[in-house]
Amino acid sequence: MDEILKIIFPHKGYIATPILIYLNGLIFLAMVFLGFGFLSFGVDALTEWGANSRPLVARGDWWRLFSYQFLHADSFHILGNMTGLFLAGLILEPQVGTGRFILVYLASGIIAGLASIGCYETTPSVGASGAIFGLYGLALALIQNKLFPSDWKYVFLITAASMAGYGFLIGLFGGIDNAAHFGGLLTGYILGLEFTPAIRKRVVAQVRQSPESDSNYRY
Repeated sequence: MDEILKIIFPHKGYIATPILIYLNGLIFLAMVFLGFGFLSFGVDALTEWGANSRPLVARGDWWRLFSYQFLHADSFHILGNMTGLFLAGLILEPQVGTGRFILVYLASGIIAGLASIGCYETTPSVGASGAIFGLYGLALALIQNKLFPSDWKYVFLITAASMAGYGFLIGLFGGIDNAAHFGGLLTGYILGLEFTPAIRKRVVAQVRQSPESDSNYRY
């Protein structure tokens, strides 16, 4: 029971992930209760609530590069994204620290939004997937620099590759914002490389404090 509570509620070293999940969920439920839809929402409703769109951003609605990350088109959309966020956050946030985690998440989401409006002239976009792909990019940087817990490495790689592969494949037929995915992934990877020295110091400090966890970092 204690282990379940640890992944459901925020606590030291694991604050941003559950809060982000709850925030996305609350916004989705708010749209449902306000009558914008049940299992899915229309384009007009999503645009009203802050969807990303080149014409609207160009006219000055820069805040949409932030707000679109917390909107989802339907129940399957939010379920898939929150599952990806949960799996990534459960491993990465304690590893890199809450500050770096939220910075990578939001920065990746914003750059993903810019990539989206750069590629799609009028199509609005919503969803946390660009930010989540940023976390995948961060994970790739950590794996490359041998800073990712070895016990989780292959499970995470298989899960992330499956979700990413599915998203990119479906995106070839429309409906999936692959521009945002690529933009988020690249942003997270670059930030991961930039943060590598600081994260390495953090990992070393954690291992020294908990010698029994040393096996998690052998490759």
